[in-house]
Amino acid sequence: DQFEILEDLEINPRVVVSGYAGTGKTLLAQEHARRRESIGGKVLFLCYNKALAKKIRYGYQRDSNVQVSTFHSFSKRLIEEKLPGWWESNKKQTQSFWDDEVPLALLEIEPTEIPKFDGIVIDEGQDFKTDWLEFIEGLLKDQKMGSLCMFLDEQQDIFKHWSSIPWLERSTKKILRKNCRNTRNIIGYLKDILPSEMTPNNLSPEGLSVVIREAEEQSVLRKQIEKDLRELLAKEEVQPSDIVILSKAPFEESILKPIQSINGIPLVSMGDRFDSRKKEIQYTTIRVFKGLEAPVVFVVDLIDVQSDDFAKVLYTSASRAQVLLYTFTIKRR
Repeated sequence: DQFEILEDLEINPRVVVSGYAGTGKTLLAQEHARRRESIGGKVLFLCYNKALAKKIRYGYQRDSNVQVSTFHSFSKRLIEEKLPGWWESNKKQTQSFWDDEVPLALLEIEPTEIPKFDGIVIDEGQDFKTDWLEFIEGLLKDQKMGSLCMFLDEQQDIFKHWSSIPWLERSTKKILRKNCRNTRNIIGYLKDILPSEMTPNNLSPEGLSVVIREAEEQSVLRKQIEKDLRELLAKEEVQPSDIVILSKAPFEESILKPIQSINGIPLVSMGDRFDSRKKEIQYTTIRVFKGLEAPVVFVVDLIDVQSDDFAKVLYTSASRAQVLLYTFTIKRR
């Protein structure tokens, strides 16, 4: 299925690939960008998350013609270069600034001053608003035959940005259903959260059962998290770097704030780059880790998620676990 899509991407100028979590969307996006570069193309690779952008960027040579960036980092560099003073005069740490004011500022730049690309690849497409996509399409050197492809999973629209694709009717549409990341037990759990046509890869192992913890009090969950972490770390085959704790909240607001270490192993913030070689247990938010993966994932702090969003947030975070998944939730009444 993946090779068939790569062939379509080489033939068709507009392709939209919809795929469930773990079906290889980012891998295909990287490979397509690499192939476009190999035929002499200047390629722009855009995604939403900083940590994912950094991981993808390290997959290319320093002198590569594939420019990897988040949409907002690309926009910031362009605005600072072409609209001197705008950024410092207008910057705010609000969502509306990033979602609306920054894209509007891009429209103030003269079209002749905006860089153009032979090909554009968009990963995490469900996180891109329609007006962003309209601007991005205009970055193609050849508006008719320039390569523009987008990979998305509507079930991971946790930022509520998803609306429509301006060029959808002019696109070849493909779908990926075969999960190559998670065990069969985790895939079954994901389908229980959000029913779908996701299927396991033929070689996907059965894996361990998903560990589901529920309690009526946060303090009870915290003790259970500590207990489960201690037991995991006592196993020789589990290293601290295998474990990532995902939360809806920053650490200062997390249920885990009182915990500094487990079995003498520090609990540290991941920052905006996931390092699988660290000797600590890494903690981060779901929005930062989206698009990445780890062998063992603990999902915590979903208490304040609205009921309408709960399934998407849980699906997005739970699908990050390759081998073993723990979820900790307050019982809903």
